[in-house]
Amino acid sequence: MIFRAKHLFFFLILLVTFQLFGQVRIAIAGTRLSIVPPTKNAKISNYYSVISEDDSYEMSVVEFPESNLQEKMNEIDSIAYTKRGLEVIGEFEMEVDHFKAKVIHVKSNLYADGVQVLFGDSTFFVMVSTLFTKGDKVLFNSILDSYRTLKIDRSKKINWNKFLAFEQKSANQFKLVEKGCFPMKMVFSKNAMKQDSVFSDSFIWVQQVPNDGNLKTNQELMTYFLMSALSSDKIEILKVIHDGVSTISGVETYQFIAECRMKTKNFQLNAIGYLNKNCGIFFQSFTFNEADTIETERFFKNLKFK
Repeated sequence: MIFRAKHLFFFLILLVTFQLFGQVRIAIAGTRLSIVPPTKNAKISNYYSVISEDDSYEMSVVEFPESNLQEKMNEIDSIAYTKRGLEVIGEFEMEVDHFKAKVIHVKSNLYADGVQVLFGDSTFFVMVSTLFTKGDKVLFNSILDSYRTLKIDRSKKINWNKFLAFEQKSANQFKLVEKGCFPMKMVFSKNAMKQDSVFSDSFIWVQQVPNDGNLKTNQELMTYFLMSALSSDKIEILKVIHDGVSTISGVETYQFIAECRMKTKNFQLNAIGYLNKNCGIFFQSFTFNEADTIETERFFKNLKFK
């Protein structure tokens, strides 16, 4: 009787353990990855691959398509970060989902430290970056433990319709290029054709980000991302067509339309910012002929926000 009781007790412990583990493991939006978060009260979303808890930490997860793994690893290391002016606390290796992963621990700013984990192979590359309360060793170890639970499901097909914070009310020539897609770089091209270079043909670029309260209005969101895009791509604005409030499907947004040039190529830029309680969405289209301009305008007109 005692023998059976012991076995029953052991079985119940295992059952509870597996149930608890099943409750906390979560799928990371927009990726084939899952993870056990560092804390029980972690906030997650269907619309962006960020896990956070108040002011304690913010973890951002990106899964890139196939790439030269060694090249990526060489680009992101303690030497590279030191050259950029960051103070590296440490760099080491650990095992993540049977992969040898690189971990980099840095001082990010006056209030936060950062820790990244990088792993992959010839078919994918994962980079997880976490900002957390400066000097909190307990939280740091919890984040590392969380990293060790990362798993990739190679058979999984990402349901982008579920992940996108918007939908199209009618069919459009510009469709999501799913291969190589991730939350900060969702490209819509004609018939979802992958382009050789960014400016080889007309396209729409969409970014979804958490609404962390730093950006208060649609205009602030649009301006923040647009200025970043204009400076990084060295785009020259030739003529502003519209700069102000616009309405999409009865929802107020902020829109900027202009004739632009990059090097010797002229195009029309159409940028839209929309912020709600769930997330912020930034759209920007680059069109090189009138037909594509009309089609992207129809794309924006037929948007429906979730």
